[in-house]
Amino acid sequence: MRMKPLLFLHIGTHKTGSTAIQRALPVGGAAALKAGLVRLDIHGDVARANWTEDDARTLRASLAGQIVPGVSRYLLTCEGFSGDPLRGYANAPIAAARLRAATADFDVRVVVFLRRQDDFLESIYTQLIHQGGSQSFADFLHSLPAGGPDWQRLLDTYAAEFGRDHLIVRRYHAAFYPRPESLLEDVCTLLGISTSALVKADATPNQGYSHEAQELARICNPHLDEAGRRQLRQLLQKISPKPVFQSYAYLDLAGRRALLAACAESNAAVAREFFQGEPLFPEPEDAATAAASSEPLVATLVKMLLERQRGSRLVRLAGKIDRALGALRPSAQP
Repeated sequence: MRMKPLLFLHIGTHKTGSTAIQRALPVGGAAALKAGLVRLDIHGDVARANWTEDDARTLRASLAGQIVPGVSRYLLTCEGFSGDPLRGYANAPIAAARLRAATADFDVRVVVFLRRQDDFLESIYTQLIHQGGSQSFADFLHSLPAGGPDWQRLLDTYAAEFGRDHLIVRRYHAAFYPRPESLLEDVCTLLGISTSALVKADATPNQGYSHEAQELARICNPHLDEAGRRQLRQLLQKISPKPVFQSYAYLDLAGRRALLAACAESNAAVAREFFQGEPLFPEPEDAATAAASSEPLVATLVKMLLERQRGSRLVRLAGKIDRALGALRPSAQP
């Protein structure tokens, strides 16, 4: 009996470095292929309501048609496989069942990254503002299903389709990925390839920005068209980027603890089953919330306007004068 090729089915979750993984391992990447891994291409939403038997057959045939002779390892990645985060991933069972049927020609390992729920929701909210939203964080929380994201339920959903021993669970947190490159190094390890197979990118399209920039975008979004919101986002990402894993801090410590308390039973179950009972995530730190004041908000706006005018002759002249004066200033003594 011929062995099925191994497929790593990366299902996200959202805001756990999926874009970085996908950019580093693109469809048709020559280096990854040389290393013995092929990333499969997929189009459409497997959790959509109007899915048909023809869709199921087409998807299975598409994946099988991408098998390359002599290659035994494949990657299929999309955070949408987890479902809709704004619905608490309630539609994950639909996606999981359809993916199981579509990947019947493969030996599947499901790869999932989990983020501590308070950080996860803050990051999801920020992404909504990036996409043009304008609601407050409090209104965002009130719009979500009660109880917070349930990671045990998500893992149980995929275990029911693929088998619990076929799940590979990772924790997306700075405690486990201390360096910027740690995430991709770990991905390479579990995929069995060298980091030399990765495509290097200068920046990620999901780059976050500071709380002040976020608040500026939230206020401006209702007054801009789509092109204006996109331009605003690009400028804010450039002038006020946010480091990976840095908290957006919309919740105070009490709010974080209350949210995590609602998820405690689910998190403990995941910890027992996949991490030998050690705590699933580090405890939240006592950090002040990043409530925007008018002063840093104005400063961010000024920086944005200056950046927008960086190419003007006046700004270039001012830069030359400043550099010339700097050359005349006495150097600082040690």
